Amino acid sequence: MTQTKKPIYLLSGGSEISALAIFEFLCKHDFPVFIISRNQSSLFSKTLNSEHLIILDWVNASVDVTRNLINHRHVNVTCELPLLVPTEDSSLDFMMCMKDHLQEHFEYPFNSCLTKSGYDKAEFFEYLMQQPDLKGILPETYIAHSVEECLSYFTKAGKSLVIKPATKPRSMEFGGMPSKVLFIEKETTSSSLIELLEEHWHLSSKWLIQEACFNKDDREYMWAGTITSQGEIAEFTAVELAKYPAIGGTSCLVMSKRLPEISELAKCVTKAIRFEGICEISFRKNAAGDYKIIELNPRPWLQVGLSDASQSGLLEYLLLTGHRKIDYMFLENVLWISIERIILGIIKGQRGIISESISAIRQANRLLIPPYNSKLRGVKSRWLKRMLGSLFQKTGN
Repeated sequence: MTQTKKPIYLLSGGSEISALAIFEFLCKHDFPVFIISRNQSSLFSKTLNSEHLIILDWVNASVDVTRNLINHRHVNVTCELPLLVPTEDSSLDFMMCMKDHLQEHFEYPFNSCLTKSGYDKAEFFEYLMQQPDLKGILPETYIAHSVEECLSYFTKAGKSLVIKPATKPRSMEFGGMPSKVLFIEKETTSSSLIELLEEHWHLSSKWLIQEACFNKDDREYMWAGTITSQGEIAEFTAVELAKYPAIGGTSCLVMSKRLPEISELAKCVTKAIRFEGICEISFRKNAAGDYKIIELNPRPWLQVGLSDASQSGLLEYLLLTGHRKIDYMFLENVLWISIERIILGIIKGQRGIISESISAIRQANRLLIPPYNSKLRGVKSRWLKRMLGSLFQKTGN
């Protein structure tokens, strides 16, 4: 079967680390690619010419922004339907909001029996709770539509809980939350909980209340895969060794590992929702040591470059039409590192982050430190300028 390289439109937002990893993969395989960035200070601003770097601020999804994107597509790509790829939550939100306008002009890299393909956590968990075979991997979950419902459930539960919006803030910089989830200890007073929820309730009309899945190893387990329409799967598994902040934060140490049990559980989930395309699923162990599903992201995730460095074949399956199924030699112990988040954790006094970092580096066969491993012109200098400003802001200096 002949492999063809479809044109790619890459929505680059947030830190742009995911977009950078995919872009470098695309360059390596000579794909026609267009970067859609939110602002002029993009990491790609000195790398691409104006034809291939388009500035469109999609955060407040509008018909005008969508029309501009569609117009660009028809001027520059006339032969076939290009693939539109989100690389973080704001671009995924944009694609979901404007799907009725975009899907005639672009191919989406995900599809399922769910309206939001897992992006809406309330829809995702409600559906899974109706599947008898999956009840064992679901954390206790309640979907609340008001602050009062949250308070009532917390009062009756009498234990620590995790509360999170059904749809994520478009990015942490716009969401205003201190982390991706709110960890509510059982000693929290009603007045404190009400104040916290009222401050953030505007982010989502529905919120999930779930059991706090913590175990003595305090790890998060990751499965990612590309599932073709023929049911073939290229998959990747990894262990998150540390994040900042420690609860509800973003990964700073992730290592590729073979996790057969996680692989089987994840494939049961994707089969249940009839998922096609690319997604990432996270698991944690509860106090009893049982794996519980945390979320599904129907998009490339922050550490997508790790899947390529580990030779999983995941991006080949997503991007190469007619790609043959072959056996990839999955490389274990490739370590993805976020230097800036480790530094923030050290400055803020996060317990164990230094020892965890040293231990992980000693285990690793290869280090992946984005974007410092990038070969693109000017990326490292622009990243350093951005990160130094961010570090000074977050540390209060």
